[in-house]
Amino acid sequence: MSAPRAGGDRDGRTVNSAIADDDSALFGAVLATDAEPIVSDIEFMLRAPGRSGPARTGAVAGGVPILDRGEVVIIPLAWAPDLAAGAAGMAGPTERHAQLQRSINALASSVDSSCGHRNPFSRGIALPPRDDEPNRYADALVAAGARRADWWWFGDHAVVLVVQGRPIPAPISHLSLHIVRASTETPLDVAPVIDGDVDLSWSWSDVVAAATSSRAAGGD
Repeated sequence: MSAPRAGGDRDGRTVNSAIADDDSALFGAVLATDAEPIVSDIEFMLRAPGRSGPARTGAVAGGVPILDRGEVVIIPLAWAPDLAAGAAGMAGPTERHAQLQRSINALASSVDSSCGHRNPFSRGIALPPRDDEPNRYADALVAAGARRADWWWFGDHAVVLVVQGRPIPAPISHLSLHIVRASTETPLDVAPVIDGDVDLSWSWSDVVAAATSSRAAGGD
């Protein structure tokens, strides 16, 4: 079950429209236009009295589904085809793809603003991790094609904005939020950590399946 929704696309029109649109599997999709309701739900999951961690199933605000990857919970926000790899046989970007990238960048900025309002001190994760600072979570990010990961401390957890795609100037292929346990050995040494091997990759079909399951269970 999702946390209480706070404003924004509360009825899930953005998600439902994207899933109903057959072109989403070809051209990509953005699952939200404003990150604030989603970040508000995440904050509720992590900080509300009686809550000890993120939900593993269901959806957050707007019906955006939750993907459970064990030690990491993924909130998918947007995906776009890799045109350079010849996705779906398309020869190159169109204005629709360009608009999608603008929307993805705007959503990333919205995440930064919403998380920064709650904790103004964001930190970046070195990708790949430095030799003198082994990090299994960073290794998993690299394996999933992440090129940037910035995070904010929410109590005992880190909320991480993950950007996937080939190196800049290539377009973004996936945008998501991760919820990960935060190591708090000292106040100055806080970092997202995992103990095992986690597959952080996800696809549009994963989003459709999770959203469909959430709706069937009454999570949206």
